[in-house]
Amino acid sequence: MGTLLIENIGKVVSGDLNEPILNAESLFIADGVVKEINTRLKADLKIDARGCSVFPGLIDAHHHPYFGDFHPVVNAVGYTDRYMESGTTGLVSCGPYALPGHPLGPKAGVALGILSAQSFMKVRPSGIKVYGECMIVEAGMTEEDFAEAAKGGVRRIKFLLPVPTVDMARNYVKWARQRGMKVLTHCGGRKLVGEAESIGQALQIISPDVAAHLNGGPTPPSWEDAEWLLDKTACSTDVVLGGNLMLAVKIVKKLMAKGQLDRLMVGTDSPTPGGTASGGVAKFMSFLASTTDLTPEQAVCLSTGTTARVHGLSTGFVKVGMPADLLITSAKDGTSAPDALGEIKDGNAPAVCAVIVDGELLHPAEHRPSGRYVGRSNPKQRPVIPGR
Repeated sequence: MGTLLIENIGKVVSGDLNEPILNAESLFIADGVVKEINTRLKADLKIDARGCSVFPGLIDAHHHPYFGDFHPVVNAVGYTDRYMESGTTGLVSCGPYALPGHPLGPKAGVALGILSAQSFMKVRPSGIKVYGECMIVEAGMTEEDFAEAAKGGVRRIKFLLPVPTVDMARNYVKWARQRGMKVLTHCGGRKLVGEAESIGQALQIISPDVAAHLNGGPTPPSWEDAEWLLDKTACSTDVVLGGNLMLAVKIVKKLMAKGQLDRLMVGTDSPTPGGTASGGVAKFMSFLASTTDLTPEQAVCLSTGTTARVHGLSTGFVKVGMPADLLITSAKDGTSAPDALGEIKDGNAPAVCAVIVDGELLHPAEHRPSGRYVGRSNPKQRPVIPGR
């Protein structure tokens, strides 16, 4: 793995809500991590950013991967290329919920969770990082099942399919947390506990660590249920492009008023039968920045470092010692915005000029099949990348 120097950077977004903009105009990368900031060390590859901005690679906080870059729901192979090229370098699994034949029963559910976790530890579709360690719980699972899942690499469970009793739900939560797993819940038009009197009561019984797609996927919970989770628990939450957009705006405003933006993440809830959303994280963070008081750099942090912190990922920040998962970004050609952050505040996804994961330049690729369509980034500013 060679060294890389990115110089003449306009702005660097750190991924950290506490200090979203770094005082940095260059980054030196070696062994796949950021080694030095504001340096001019000699490198194997030098990129002249020419005033472009650098962000951490975007992380989709709510994704539904299956096996590699194959997805049976949308009958797609290679779909992750488009996510990578649009700036998404990480996908957090919320479970392979619609595998053909699903639900499969408790033993198969455990096996599927372990399979997903271990597969994506070894495979990076399109070069990006997939955090596939999520198991969808099913009725009839035992404490031994949870122990086996944890041993096999499962780090998150999700309540998506209803379980019949309150005791079963509470046991699942207890067994998961005893083994260091985070507890996620589907939030929307489905009662997750059979004995509960309502959707909201079921959410209260579970009291999750992460309220997944609190703005619905696609049907949202009532605002009263969403407020209970935000006011009465310390849960984190993701809002998604595939849900109710106006409810997402209310959630952002609510958490801003509470001074608790660090609980909020951005995702797509894709792929689903409605399709893929390759540029969904960038588009949605831009929508939120343009319809609320979020600054564009805060919106980027919610889509990067906040997700990494909540889910315990070793990425998401531009910081010495952290993996060099980075984007070089610009405003789009023809826009009035001066740079990528201005583009976001105007409600437009920025142009992605380059995608870097673990210090490796994934996009633009040195060699591409003739005539391949790679999207219309059309950057206003273009970095100089030797050989590209």
